[in-house]
Amino acid sequence: MFGLTAALIFTVVGSQPISEQQRIVDESGAITVFEALPGSKTVAMHLFAAAKGCQETPERHGWRHLLEHLVAKGADSQLAFKLESAGWTISAETFRDFTTYKLEGPANRWHIGFDALAEIVSSRTWTQEQLNHEMKILGQELALATLETKLRNQAWLLAFGNAGLDPAGTSETISQATPESLATLFSTQMAADNLTLSIVGPSQIVGLESRCKALWKLAPKAKKAAWIRRTKTIPGSDSLEQGSVVFASTPGFGNPTTAWILAAALAIASEGESRFVTYTPSLFAGLVLLGSTFESRIGAVVSGIQSKSDQFYETGRQLALAWLARHFQSTGARANWNGIFQCQAIGGRPDSLAQSIESMTLEDFRAGMNLFIESSGSVSGGKR
Repeated sequence: MFGLTAALIFTVVGSQPISEQQRIVDESGAITVFEALPGSKTVAMHLFAAAKGCQETPERHGWRHLLEHLVAKGADSQLAFKLESAGWTISAETFRDFTTYKLEGPANRWHIGFDALAEIVSSRTWTQEQLNHEMKILGQELALATLETKLRNQAWLLAFGNAGLDPAGTSETISQATPESLATLFSTQMAADNLTLSIVGPSQIVGLESRCKALWKLAPKAKKAAWIRRTKTIPGSDSLEQGSVVFASTPGFGNPTTAWILAAALAIASEGESRFVTYTPSLFAGLVLLGSTFESRIGAVVSGIQSKSDQFYETGRQLALAWLARHFQSTGARANWNGIFQCQAIGGRPDSLAQSIESMTLEDFRAGMNLFIESSGSVSGGKR
């Protein structure tokens, strides 16, 4: 999730310009996007594996999360150590629409990044012992889930039913994975036409297209899988022991309405302390969430604000621009942002969301505020 704690914002900056990108579409269907960021001393190589063909189900949600952990270890489970020894870092995360493997290091040693990517995309198998070891680690992660995470996950289930299942999974569903089922999952999610490589660095990489072509040949063959589109259910309500969250469904990052709803949520969040807003850009229906781990009935606060929407217009616009600007502050942030959009739709770029925020009028903001308030669901609970 990409969140913003409104109470922590003291200054607002405009969005950074989106520079020209080089996009290479391989015959296998894999995509490479390169953006030059002159003056940067680091290069970011973020690999995105779309969830096409392997979106979450009640039986196997969490399997992609388990696969992410195993893949990120590399062929000999020493990838992180090898990268750190060369001044590089690796991290990985699984979302509902994609999994991302983030590699970052010195710009003059970009070839190390390609060596690591080759390990990540190459087919392999795992033993049950390896799975059991990783399952224990995932169980510990799940046990430490924050209240904010629990509120978000409950909201997604209310909004989309099984299509909103948490990709982190549960210990029960993860324990059902086998070496054979993960090998099948790898061949689907890591198929070449599910892969997008987003690179941001100080200058062009010599022979980029040929290097990527060699990389994609290592990945499983294209599956031509299709997305299963989420459709929202009738907004509902639920409860947890603590905190609260309200949420509204968004139509996708290409629709201006998404930007208006996001601006409205950020404006409302600015009126209280320790509130959070999250939105992960999606090509499909998604959620903008406004929550608090301290307030037990934030929905009641939201309901009382609708008549004052005009007063929040400029605040919402400025906060939305600040939210957007955060995603262009470093090579890693830009590589991540470019990849999120591109991996869900060929030619997808942050421009559409940026333009919708920057061109938002007062009338647009009113519409966003009304949609957020009138079509929202909620999860509420008791105070801490």
